[in-house]
Amino acid sequence: MNRCLKITGFSALLSAAAGLQTEATVPLNDYLALDGYVAATGAIAHESGTGRNDYGLFNSGTGVGATDAVKVGLTGKYESFSAYASVYYTPTRVTGTDAGILDAYATWAADFGTGGKLVISGGKFLSNLGYESFYPINNVHVTAALAQGIPAYHTGLKADFTTALTDTNTLTTGIAVVDSLHPGRGFWQGDGNFSDVGFEVYAKFELNNEIKLFAGVGYDTDNAVNAQFVLDLWAEYAVTKELTLAAEITTAKDLVDLSWLVGANYAVTDNFSVAGRVSGAKFKNNNTVNGRKLYSFTLTPAYTFKTVPLTIRGEAAYVHGSGNFNGYFFGAQALFSF
Repeated sequence: MNRCLKITGFSALLSAAAGLQTEATVPLNDYLALDGYVAATGAIAHESGTGRNDYGLFNSGTGVGATDAVKVGLTGKYESFSAYASVYYTPTRVTGTDAGILDAYATWAADFGTGGKLVISGGKFLSNLGYESFYPINNVHVTAALAQGIPAYHTGLKADFTTALTDTNTLTTGIAVVDSLHPGRGFWQGDGNFSDVGFEVYAKFELNNEIKLFAGVGYDTDNAVNAQFVLDLWAEYAVTKELTLAAEITTAKDLVDLSWLVGANYAVTDNFSVAGRVSGAKFKNNNTVNGRKLYSFTLTPAYTFKTVPLTIRGEAAYVHGSGNFNGYFFGAQALFSF
């Protein structure tokens, strides 16, 4: 999961190919810049055995998935130092905490004459693991895939080093030491306990602006947590300017044996695109879903306006699983950046 100013994956390609709305940065002066977006969704979802449909209109915590959000961020920069802070609001979030501080970290960056760049950050930040973004505006689908075990926000220190192997090939590696791999109590944060820290290590290779390969692992020294060890592998290939393919697999100790996604995204015109995705997960037998296998099928058309920073997309998703489990999601989402 990458912070929204660092757009990767399908979103980066479609922002150029089909005009997909992504978060903008508005300079306030030479030192400060503002970013933000609103994602609002109307949806209906159904899960077999519940005997009811869940309806949502900008209230994603009620059962249709975390598809609504408002985010405002401020970046400050002076020479080699910068800082970023953001506030985030998700209406009627299931945990009961609707809003709070999302990002709060400082960064020091150094460029090397050999084409390398080192960035060291400290504070509360988002995990580097995961192909799909934490932020709705940076994804091509309304709902998330079934990829499991991906961390979100935590607090600690991290270092990232990017080197230019050739004019078109780059390698980025990184390591983070954080309070916990997975969320603790509170608003999108770790457990706050540095006596049993978590670690992340990753490497990403980019070839000819067409192929991206990522490998990352996460480990939490707290033996009591689920997903104590996480492995995340993904790949992306821009076949043409219009067509992009992607795949991801993850495994997480005590949570899932294997989860995966395969996706395709096609820019039909400069304004209109269609994304399709198939994903699955095989949960551990000691998980609350008792070893269930799940499969998800998702289709998402999107239209981006040229005169205003607005994207409208619709989505139809179907989930099928062992034990006669079935579910569906139909929704429409508006994305506005400022």
